Amino acid sequence: MHKALSMATFLEEVQIDDDDTKILYSTSESPQNSTTPSSSFHHSPQSSYQSQMTYRLMVQNLSYTIHSKSSLFASVCRRWDQTLKPTNILKSVSFVARSSETLAIVGPSGAGKSTLLRIISGRIKDSEYDPRSLYLNDHPITNPIQLRRICGFVAQEDSLLPLLTVKETLMFSAKFRLRGMSSKEKEERVESLMQELGLVHLAHSYVGDEETRGISGGERKRVSIGIEVIHDPPILLLDEPTTGLDSTSALQVIELLSSMARARQRTIVLTIHQPSYRILQYISSFLILSHGSVIHNGSLELLEKTITDMGFNIPDQLNALEFAMEIIKPLEDSNRKAI
Repeated sequence: MHKALSMATFLEEVQIDDDDTKILYSTSESPQNSTTPSSSFHHSPQSSYQSQMTYRLMVQNLSYTIHSKSSLFASVCRRWDQTLKPTNILKSVSFVARSSETLAIVGPSGAGKSTLLRIISGRIKDSEYDPRSLYLNDHPITNPIQLRRICGFVAQEDSLLPLLTVKETLMFSAKFRLRGMSSKEKEERVESLMQELGLVHLAHSYVGDEETRGISGGERKRVSIGIEVIHDPPILLLDEPTTGLDSTSALQVIELLSSMARARQRTIVLTIHQPSYRILQYISSFLILSHGSVIHNGSLELLEKTITDMGFNIPDQLNALEFAMEIIKPLEDSNRKAI
């Protein structure tokens, strides 16, 4: 009972005082008039590191439809009996993401992966949000503001200031998101985070960009992750964190995320295109989407069993997830029949 009351109070607190200062280089792609997450529910470096509450994010029957807007010319030319049909991006998507685990959302292009992640992160208009579809520890999340405050969001494209060093970048984020801490505490938090992210040796290196020489792509991604976890959010969402990275850097990023999930009891949800065999061992469960519908929700072993039960044999040179992408249509048909 005490835990339930704590969660209810927590969700009430995270929607108060939404007038936060925006971080200029934030990787969060917030909608208009939205704000970045706040550290209002953290009071000290120790409390953010030693949070004892675990978080269970449940998505239940989440659907999302967009209505195309026609131009004046198209409206005039179109016959009176022709109307624009709405597009169903997501169709009754349900899954659970748990603390200390990494959930990967997989699927072909256009499956709805990024849209799903955007909704979970609260980066949609209030009018588009369904308060009956998302729950934190069985308590309904009533508006996107709560989601934006409890979720860190790392976009696919890194938006960093090239002429700041790694430490300056993280300190800049700390100054905005750790307002209840002293300067010394912020400094200690940044130092500890650089240690956790493996960036200590790059503390005084410029971030860089195409014109300014700086750190590598994998290191830039770790800096972007650092910006979003500086205030220790219970849920971390990442859109294609391995895109554009070589296989070694991609493995290091996923290994880091898995380690952070276990060490901080953090709930991590990410989208990924085609993970390599070595990456699969660091992911707890997989959500496969096709045309906005869930065709698999569970472990890799369960996916292998599903494929085998359908009469397919997974080639030796492919893992179950790669093969699932090749037989996506039969998997979709089989799931539809099961429903």
